[in-house]
Amino acid sequence: MILRIKKLFAIKSYSLFMICMLLVGTGISITMPYLSLYSTEEFGMSTGAFGIFMAVSSLSGVLINSFIAQRSDSGINRKNIIIFAMFSSALGYARGLLFF
Repeated sequence: MILRIKKLFAIKSYSLFMICMLLVGTGISITMPYLSLYSTEEFGMSTGAFGIFMAVSSLSGVLINSFIAQRSDSGINRKNIIIFAMFSSALGYARGLLFF
C-alpha cells in the first residue's frame, strides 16, 4: 500500500492535483450547509423540494461525470478537462461570493 502511494506521488504534477482536489473538497464542505439554509429560508424552497433538488443534482453529477469519463477514455487530453473543471468550479464559487 505504501509503495502504491509512493508511485502515485511520483507522477508529474500529482501533488498539485491533490492540493487542488483538497481545496475543492474544502470549498464544498464549507458551502454545502449554507446551501440548504439559503434554499429553505431565503429562497422559500420546501424541504421536500430541496431533497428533490439535491437528488437530481447528485444524479446529474453522476451522469455528467460518466459522460466526461467516456470522452476522456477516448483520447481527449485529461489535463485540459481537469483545468476546465477547476476554472468552472472557481467561477461558480466566485459568482456565489459576489452575490452574497
